[in-house]
Amino acid sequence: MPIPINLLVTPIAEVLKFMYLPLVKQISYVKDIKNNSETLRRKIDELEHKLNDLKREIQRAAERRKIPTDEAIGWLGNATTVIDAAPGLIKEVDQGGCCSIWCLHCCGTYQLGKKILETTDLANELLGKQINPIFVDPLGEKVLPFPTPIIKENTSAGATMEKILRYLRDGETGKIGIWGKRGIGKSTILKNIYNKFEGTSDYNAIIFVKFKKNEGLMRLVKDIAEDLALDLSKEEDEERGSRLIFKELKKRKFLLILDGLCDVLNLTEIGIPNPSEQKGCKILMASEKREICSSMAADVEIMIDPLPTEEAWELFCDKVGNIPPEIKPIAQLVCQECSGIAALIISFGTALRNQRLLVVWKKVLKVLQSRPKSQLADPERLVAAVLKEPYVDYIPQSASGETSLGQVRRAPFNKVIEVTYIIPNRQYCS
Repeated sequence: MPIPINLLVTPIAEVLKFMYLPLVKQISYVKDIKNNSETLRRKIDELEHKLNDLKREIQRAAERRKIPTDEAIGWLGNATTVIDAAPGLIKEVDQGGCCSIWCLHCCGTYQLGKKILETTDLANELLGKQINPIFVDPLGEKVLPFPTPIIKENTSAGATMEKILRYLRDGETGKIGIWGKRGIGKSTILKNIYNKFEGTSDYNAIIFVKFKKNEGLMRLVKDIAEDLALDLSKEEDEERGSRLIFKELKKRKFLLILDGLCDVLNLTEIGIPNPSEQKGCKILMASEKREICSSMAADVEIMIDPLPTEEAWELFCDKVGNIPPEIKPIAQLVCQECSGIAALIISFGTALRNQRLLVVWKKVLKVLQSRPKSQLADPERLVAAVLKEPYVDYIPQSASGETSLGQVRRAPFNKVIEVTYIIPNRQYCS
């Protein structure tokens, strides 16, 4: 039985097709090598333009501390490789050679033509690739915790902190003001709140600003920009820096903590959006003066009270260490004179740590009691003034009024007293 012709023609045609197409392509490597070289030249020009545009965009993003994606970096590397390879191939064609269709035996021309087409294909692939996104925010942009004592929940400071956190979590309060005497513990509360949000998703921008006297507005703007990963090191114009901050914060749910406000601050001037117009954003401010919080339109004002007697004594004992029974009554009076101000309690407790001489404690108490209460407003200065007082007055004297124990070296309270006993041929120090 004869085989139908179509059953023979179809397989033969398919075989010829698979043989013909590769052969045509291989012939074009040599036959069209000059045209292919010009095509490659045009594609490389286009690729260079796209590469330079991408580099400029990444550079502008780097000024805002953005970082390029792995995809963008990979594209730049591949494009650079193709651009670097093309000139050598084009130069070989320009120099001439055996480029006739009848010179298929010319292996060099064939390989050159093949490389040109392959390089052109790579250039076309890179030109057609869309990179999205090109850059992202810096990785690991997390809150760096403050090294500060942890506030316990069952304390007055813990209760105050919890009250503040409730306002930070609600959807209505935008500005929270806390106020109280200097050294009373406002900064410790603020730092604990700052640390509490470490690693959480409550806010995607947490900024802590500690105010210093006589600090210019530009310094403040740059400090805020640093927390936002904005590079303003080359900026000298305050207004432009504020605009960059404003633009960045408008895209974020932020918490701004302002510690140590000593004067009313115009938040708009430094680029801070109004939290009432940006859902979820909060501003937490602290000052010694209630009127500053009021003038800055705080939605709620919280007074920080002095430490209760029991908490003050517990803190004082923690800093002093073991207190002998004969010193305890005087120690309690010293703690009482600190008026519940944490900075004073910590400073005097640390200075008197392991102090066993009753005369020293009495001298501290006398100096503290003689100081006007107005000096409590400046704990650092008061502590320095008290601790530099000598206590030679409290060395026992003889009936004649002369020091019977010998020579005494005048020293501050936080140093161990040194008395030299004058005994013939011997000297002892205690």
